[in-house]
Amino acid sequence: MLLNASLRQVENGAVSKSLKKFRSKNRDLHRKLGRFLLVCALISGLYGIISLIVLPVFGGLASDTAGWFFGTLFVVSIIRVLV
Repeated sequence: MLLNASLRQVENGAVSKSLKKFRSKNRDLHRKLGRFLLVCALISGLYGIISLIVLPVFGGLASDTAGWFFGTLFVVSIIRVLV
């Protein structure tokens, strides 16, 4: 039972952000960790788009188009959250 609960929290991504007690007791740390997580996600999304430009895509036009579409969607979503 405990293992299932901890696996569910790991599947949610940021474990500390899904804990209700942690959020209520450490609001400032919770917000700082959230901002840090968004900055890391933004860096990773931008790196994905840059790698589409620099590295060759082995799936042809379909993979290239999907990479551009979902990479741009990811970065735009993060920017909308930050602003």
